[in-house]
Amino acid sequence: MSYRKETFRVVSVLDPAIDTERMTQAQMKEYFETRDEAKIAPFIKPGAKPTWFHIREIPRRLCSGFVGTPDAHFVRNERAFMAAVTRIQNLHQEDGSVMAEFEPSRQHDVIPEEVLEERGISEAEIQEVGAVAWTHSFLARRMRRSYPVPLICLEVLAARDFLPAESSPSSQATSSGEASSASQAALSETANTTAPSADSSASPTAATATATPSEVAA
Repeated sequence: MSYRKETFRVVSVLDPAIDTERMTQAQMKEYFETRDEAKIAPFIKPGAKPTWFHIREIPRRLCSGFVGTPDAHFVRNERAFMAAVTRIQNLHQEDGSVMAEFEPSRQHDVIPEEVLEERGISEAEIQEVGAVAWTHSFLARRMRRSYPVPLICLEVLAARDFLPAESSPSSQATSSGEASSASQAALSETANTTAPSADSSASPTAATATATPSEVAA
């Protein structure tokens, strides 16, 4: 659990710069629930450049209008990303180059969809970071929160190799294959308990109208 900061940065749990083979599934879970970068720092591959997304608190007029109105989590997460991300470090391009710093242009205080497409930001990153941004902004500052991860991200993460959980001296040795299967099962279980149900797809505002950035700005 963690209290809300005004701004902070996150790296996607799927970022290839994270060496999951040197961490346990529990350590990854601790990172994505808290988004404390100190918990992921020891597992960044030497010389690798993870993509960091800098997040601000979504302005109230966007949180209750542009972001909070869609019924589907998919749309809400995308809009939260567009409203919350202010800067991106180490943005990897299709040609293999890396933009050390990228401050996306904004229209009516949100990032236009065409900018996301032009820069090749993946839908997985948009959904994951957007979900973090929404939770970060929606709850009161004094409330503790556990940051969610979209189901599709957890399913992809479950296919990666992790260290086996620390065993007690009395426990039997576990093969790497068995450890990997156990890790994947644990992440899948987390996905099942974290992912929203179809009935809970409505935003907390319970609004159903759809607003555009220009309508909110007006």
